[in-house]
Amino acid sequence: MSNIDAPAESLDSENNFRLIVHIGAGKTGTSSIQNAMRNHQEVLREYGFWYLGIMLEHAPVKLYSWQQTGAFEQLRSLSESEITDQILNVMHDSLPKIKAAGCNTAIWSNESLFSRPEAHKSIIKALEIMSEEGCKIDVIVYVRRHDAWMKSAYTQWGIQHKTYNGPLVNFSTWASRNPPCFMNNLRKWMAGTGFNCLVRNFDAVSDVVEDFLSVSGMPLERIEHRRINESPSTEELLLRALFNNQIQESALPYEFDRVMSAKKSVFDRSATTFLTHYLPTAADLEKVADDNAEDRAEVNEVLIANGQKPLETKPLNSKSKEIDVGKIVSALFEMLAYQARKIENLESKVDKLTKNN
Repeated sequence: MSNIDAPAESLDSENNFRLIVHIGAGKTGTSSIQNAMRNHQEVLREYGFWYLGIMLEHAPVKLYSWQQTGAFEQLRSLSESEITDQILNVMHDSLPKIKAAGCNTAIWSNESLFSRPEAHKSIIKALEIMSEEGCKIDVIVYVRRHDAWMKSAYTQWGIQHKTYNGPLVNFSTWASRNPPCFMNNLRKWMAGTGFNCLVRNFDAVSDVVEDFLSVSGMPLERIEHRRINESPSTEELLLRALFNNQIQESALPYEFDRVMSAKKSVFDRSATTFLTHYLPTAADLEKVADDNAEDRAEVNEVLIANGQKPLETKPLNSKSKEIDVGKIVSALFEMLAYQARKIENLESKVDKLTKNN
């Protein structure tokens, strides 16, 4: 029977083998949890935990081509019985090796297990069979307030990773097409037999990685972690939106990165801050004057001998380093228009050559 909001101590260790299945949901720190476990696999094994990965790619036995990150669609394309059988085959062959390595707990973390209901039945069936065979199974899922989830999900899948064809759609349109439906998915997992379903409130924990490690019984003190998939700045989001709006097909985030050669550092400071970093400060100029005091004195002697005023020593007047973004936009538009005309001329020439040939 499923237990909702069961306390952490319900995951107490038993003599038999334990499988922790973290099913997301997406946009609840899942990538951060996975990154922490992936980067500390050796530490986890010291404490008896074996991280299986997202698609069981870290299982000690590799039997199928879908055992690689990003291959959930390949697994989902199989029949229900094939999904169940293949998962069981990997688990049955892997568990003896995991136990032989001194581990009594395995962790499988994949947010698609929660968000893709077409595969729920087959995967839940596999877990029920493992439970009947004596494996203790605990399913962990995080949920969050619906408006916060939708805002984060739209930024991720509505703009950065455009998961639909055509131009960008606004938040209202995207939200109407992609309702969270947390409870619909939860019911499927809660109805599963032979395992606990622990539902955690993402908004109520200060650090979701620490909460997951604590609930699972993993060591906190030796696993460093950081937040993955930080929300982009407004400036970066604007450029990604403009870029993806020009693409008719769905668009992965790396396409913008590849075409625009974009790095996170590009968006972490304003134009004024960027330029100020390179221009001299008042202290820099004062140092130059001090370092060259002797040379200036000699030059002044020569100037005075020639009836000229000596070189000034008072500090330079500092100009404002604030940048008029409007002027930059105007200049960039002129350059863009010029390049567009050149491209148009080249396309015209190519068309003529193609027709002639």
